[in-house]
Amino acid sequence: MANLSNINNKFIVTDGGNVLIGTTADVAAVRLQVKNAGAAAVLRLTGGSDSWDFDTYYTDNKLFIKSSGAAGTVMTLLGASGNVGIGTDSPDTTLDVSGTIKNYSTQSASTWIQGNGSGNNYGMDIFLTNDLGSTQGATRFRSAYGGGGTIGTAGYPNFSISRSTTTQAYNSNPNTLTYSESLVIDGSTGNIGIGTTGPSARLNISGIGQANNPTVAIDVTNSDSFNHGLEIFDGNLTTGETVLMAIGHSGSTKLTAIFGFIRNESSLDQNLATIGFWGADNKLTVAAGGNVGIGTGTAVPSEKLEVTGNVGINGFITHNGDSGTFMGWSANDTNVFYTAGNERMRISANGTVQIGASSTTNLSLGSSGSDFQLSAKKDGTDAINMVFKTQASGGTLAERMRISANGNVTIGNTASVQPLTVAGAVLFRTTTVDGFENRFQFLGGGSGDGGSFFVYNENEAPTIQIKGNGISYFVGGNVGIGVTSPSYNLSVATTLSSGSHLNANFSDLNSPTPTFVGQGGNVYDSGGIYRSTVMMAPSSGPLTTLFLSTYSSGHWGQQPTFKLVMNGTYYRGGYIEYWCQGIPGGSIKDVIAGPYGTMSDTLSVTVTRLCNTCNGGQPVDRQDWSFTTQGAYLRVSPIIITNKLGRRYFNNSSISALNALQSGTSSIAGAYFFHGISATEAAGSSELYTIT
Repeated sequence: MANLSNINNKFIVTDGGNVLIGTTADVAAVRLQVKNAGAAAVLRLTGGSDSWDFDTYYTDNKLFIKSSGAAGTVMTLLGASGNVGIGTDSPDTTLDVSGTIKNYSTQSASTWIQGNGSGNNYGMDIFLTNDLGSTQGATRFRSAYGGGGTIGTAGYPNFSISRSTTTQAYNSNPNTLTYSESLVIDGSTGNIGIGTTGPSARLNISGIGQANNPTVAIDVTNSDSFNHGLEIFDGNLTTGETVLMAIGHSGSTKLTAIFGFIRNESSLDQNLATIGFWGADNKLTVAAGGNVGIGTGTAVPSEKLEVTGNVGINGFITHNGDSGTFMGWSANDTNVFYTAGNERMRISANGTVQIGASSTTNLSLGSSGSDFQLSAKKDGTDAINMVFKTQASGGTLAERMRISANGNVTIGNTASVQPLTVAGAVLFRTTTVDGFENRFQFLGGGSGDGGSFFVYNENEAPTIQIKGNGISYFVGGNVGIGVTSPSYNLSVATTLSSGSHLNANFSDLNSPTPTFVGQGGNVYDSGGIYRSTVMMAPSSGPLTTLFLSTYSSGHWGQQPTFKLVMNGTYYRGGYIEYWCQGIPGGSIKDVIAGPYGTMSDTLSVTVTRLCNTCNGGQPVDRQDWSFTTQGAYLRVSPIIITNKLGRRYFNNSSISALNALQSGTSSIAGAYFFHGISATEAAGSSELYTIT
């Protein structure tokens, strides 16, 4: 078809079907060309009362799309850059939108993008609406340059993510909803806040923190040997500096717990993990080498567990892997130790240490009053011995001493024979301060030897030797028995009977004290030798002294017998010796030596009948023995040698009580009452009795 045109070619339709308006230059690929030389070219599309204008601006190669009802340009395309502007005629980017952008996925879910604020507070909001069943809510992403009613610090690019706390009808602008910020980035500091609009740290999280609704939850989904849930590093940390994490109420003393790491550049094993409190640091530390410190501060603990201060434990400390070995506190003030599931030792509240359980043989160490006690015992009535053992070099454990259940002590053997039994020699030495020198030694001898006793002098020479199977030696000077300064090789302060007699030597003892001297010989071997109170006549003349009472009856063995030696010791000497016996209704006294010197036979006896038949049908008589010293200042010391027959009473007993006993149906007859000797002075005597 030929070209179709109007007058002056203002409107042309070419053979190819292209339409040219205001131009004659046909471009085959362009179906419609509109040109307005020297001014904007406008293409208007009108429908009803509304129309759309497509304008080209001839000076800067722009295309404007406008609505006749719009106040300004709706869309702009820049030919030079290809930028597209919506709501602006000067797009700076590929797509530049001034106003709200809305995108639908469905009617109830859409995306809105729009500006917020004005002037220096201007920003941008992105809303993501969501279906709530019959209404819609939204999530808002906001960028705001400034503060004052928005978020962050004024004058800085701030950002927030918020959720709506109200709802609205579908397809409504979500900008009208009320929002609560879930996340805030402060453009001034770069701090991020979750649950707070004013973050004071790089990450500031605020929340309720309930069970199953924590403020922060970190879920690690990996399954490996080490699964890292949180890492906090400080690459600038140097020796003595701490990187820490604080958990608590507030930044005040002891109101917040501190968990930290203290670096030690000199040794990796001395790096510390620490737990403490705000203002009260490092209460517990764990060194990288494995040692743990409590109360040790920043010092590296030197032991597996090092504690500065007291340790309180309510229970037991158990050996790892061995439940039967432990120590602890079974009750208040009681410390117990177990091995193999059995109690081995306990320390009680009173300080007593018990080794072994009470139900078994055990050793107890403790005190009673001012006494320290060491006890071998067991619950019940079993006999328990205490055995002491040692091991010699290269040898085996062997018993050295034992204390038997009956109290006997045995050294060097297991047989308990006497209160003290020693198998071997016994040596006594001076103290270490005095040179640790030998002084006494007891030798037990062998199977065919007798025992020996040595006494050493100051030069450690055995100057006195007593041997059971040989000669006894008394070396080093005179020997005195009852004489403190003997004048002879042997001086004896009494009379002994062994088939003959020895005179008692009182020449250097003017007033010898009453005492039990010892045992006599022959018939007197089982009796005793007593020195009674000294009798001294005054200047006015003779003195009669009652010194002994005897009790006798008609029964055999109840007629006491004794030898009496009267020795003058002062001013004028003399000597007389008697054999005496108390018999029923009388007495016997025979002079067996003397009298010598100024001594006379002045021994007198008074007999008193106490009963006629009270002693098994026999009478009981008391004989009172008195001696009269003749002449002024004559001093006599009586020696009384008794046989075994009869009990012995001394002047601390009551003679009236003894008279009452002997005259009653419980009469024992055969007794001695020493008027001039006390029980203390007679200590060591056999058959010693007291009556009150």
